[in-house]
Amino acid sequence: MLSRIPPTAVAATWGIARLTPKVRQIRLLSSPWCRISAVGISKDNVVEGSSELSVDPTLCGEDSFFIRTIQDGPYMTSIAWFGVADGVGGWRQYGVDPGLIARQVMRNASALVHGKGFPNNHTSAQMLIGESYWKVVYGKEVEAGSTTVCMAKVWPGVSKGFEILPKAAWMSDTKPAEVDEYILEVANIGDSGLIVLRPSVDKEGDAQTREDGQKSKPVRCVWQTPFNRIGQNAPLQLAVVPESMHQDGMIMTDPCEASVYRWRLQQGDILVMGTDGVWDNISPSNVEDITVECMGEGGLDVDMMARRVVEESLEGPKLDDITVSVCHITG
Repeated sequence: MLSRIPPTAVAATWGIARLTPKVRQIRLLSSPWCRISAVGISKDNVVEGSSELSVDPTLCGEDSFFIRTIQDGPYMTSIAWFGVADGVGGWRQYGVDPGLIARQVMRNASALVHGKGFPNNHTSAQMLIGESYWKVVYGKEVEAGSTTVCMAKVWPGVSKGFEILPKAAWMSDTKPAEVDEYILEVANIGDSGLIVLRPSVDKEGDAQTREDGQKSKPVRCVWQTPFNRIGQNAPLQLAVVPESMHQDGMIMTDPCEASVYRWRLQQGDILVMGTDGVWDNISPSNVEDITVECMGEGGLDVDMMARRVVEESLEGPKLDDITVSVCHITG
């Protein structure tokens, strides 16, 4: 069994001055109905005193990510894809860079959904994990390693069902009248995860009043993906294990074992996906507060929110690589 291990020389004391991360730019994508931002930071950089956030998915330590918006199919349906992966640190004891497989799985996912002729409309989040992982295995793209993966797909839909909306409208700024919701599909293997935040304001835009008479937060977490772990510190994981290294208890999860969820989204919903460097350090309630901070007259600043989630995660008890994606359903 491969478990996560804290960084040597740091785990015992966390004697590191907390840094305010800085970033030259944020990885940002937009479609007519959503905005997605992603950023990460390596724990090794933090240990060395660097506060530079990375918008390069190959420079997030053992983590990686991808974000894509695609116009696909005969009706040019707009689809948003995003995912995170976190290499399992236990491989370091075998001389393997745990980040290699995480980066390759994310690189494959990005290339697949952007590839000519790829059936984005008919590919589920679980299928994309499988396609990306088996390409690593059969293409022998890495020699060894394992990674957790969280993958999300979002598309416009109608309340009568989960079907892809058959309307040629997303190449323009005109929203079809039939669109009254958006569909989120998530596939998760391991201890990365995603939360859904929803505005909780009345028709006048004021925070709603709870039963105890107190005002509720302007946003609230309405759903969170469960973690997939065997014990406290051994997440389910996609693995590439050389024959010579096979041993009893080693976790080798098949992509078909991913936990899969579908959730109906509304205009204004906010999706926050992160590796365990986020969720081991902050709670959904913390993210609610961050969201409120990042709201202004122009709406939610997804760039700022991604940075603030990283900053707050660095203040937590566990030093780790941190990777965050924020998706705002603007409608």
